[in-house]
Amino acid sequence: DTTIVSLQNGLDSETIARRVVGPRGVVLRAITQFGAIFKAPGVIQFMARGYTLLEKHERSEQIAAVIDAAGLDCRISPDISRDIWHKLVINCVVNPITAILGCEVGAIANPELDPLKQLVIAECVAVAKSQAVALDANLKEEIDNFFRPSHNIASMLQDLRRHRTTEIDYLNGAVAALGARHNIACPVNAALTAIVKAMEAASLFPEKMLEPKPA
Repeated sequence: DTTIVSLQNGLDSETIARRVVGPRGVVLRAITQFGAIFKAPGVIQFMARGYTLLEKHERSEQIAAVIDAAGLDCRISPDISRDIWHKLVINCVVNPITAILGCEVGAIANPELDPLKQLVIAECVAVAKSQAVALDANLKEEIDNFFRPSHNIASMLQDLRRHRTTEIDYLNGAVAALGARHNIACPVNAALTAIVKAMEAASLFPEKMLEPKPA
């Protein structure tokens, strides 16, 4: 009678959970749009209100009602696969690029980044198509308009600053790996993955990106 809702970014989190849980419970996929910065243990700086999209299932309405009652907007998705891929593309653009640059997510709207953003999007859209998921190839404008006013810090940069492993393998890395299985070249997503994984090594961290050491 247990229901597990996976809210993690990227591809296949629900598959991993189902493999572990087996027949002992129901695993549902969801994505959420809330923005926050982890300041310290028990201290979260709320940055942007969003909503949560939950996979359609016979248990979904009851779960959505609980989330709504907590003051969080939860909606049931008629096509969770497309919604997952849509958010995945956004994360593949915003997270690694702003993490590498060490900047707020609003900087992703800088027009000088347009060629890079378009390359990332084009590769993601091509791989999504191989999974029978149709996405708008012109997501750049949506990304720019949504993030331009934001002063949030991407979770990937927050992880790097705290010497934590990032989720890059489940974002750009997953796109590149899936593309390789379908003979779709994804050199830009593969390159961003390689750069972020190199940055995960503490010896390669630029000093300015590190969290200040406590006095």
